[in-house]
Amino acid sequence: NQGLYFQGVYAILEDKSGNIWFGSDYGGVNKIDGNNYCFYRGENESISSRTFLKDSNGALWMGGTQGLAKYDGKNFTRVVSVNSLLSILEDDHQNIWFGKEFGNEGQQGLFKYDGKTLSQFSKDDGLTNNRIRAIAKDNIGNMWFATWGGGVTKYVPPKNGQLGSFTH
Repeated sequence: NQGLYFQGVYAILEDKSGNIWFGSDYGGVNKIDGNNYCFYRGENESISSRTFLKDSNGALWMGGTQGLAKYDGKNFTRVVSVNSLLSILEDDHQNIWFGKEFGNEGQQGLFKYDGKTLSQFSKDDGLTNNRIRAIAKDNIGNMWFATWGGGVTKYVPPKNGQLGSFTH
């Protein structure tokens, strides 16, 4: 098994210290620091990762079946309990965006976490579909959301006090 606690790997990321992280839906994440394998489950709650993000401050974010968690280099913290996350990205204003594909209607969609408040977006807000599979940001700060069965939605962030907008 090459030192990994699990074989179903969904995500890989190198952190600011050069460690390689491997994510799974199976109740934990693995880290390789060059020679040693470490397995983390989380202290009080299980963690999982189908997607990783290294934010602009160097913190590691992970999203999966157990919700959204953050690792600050010492501790894991469950940030949001929204499960079945498939994609995660930080915007130019340090907001964390994440997409969810599975779940009942009303539990799918796009989410934005600003460090305090969680906002949810859906087809009612302009998405082409509520099942978000991937998120990307272009070089001018626009966000792109790939959906299951609805193509792509573009988000132009707010400028000069105006509201942001979704387009297809």
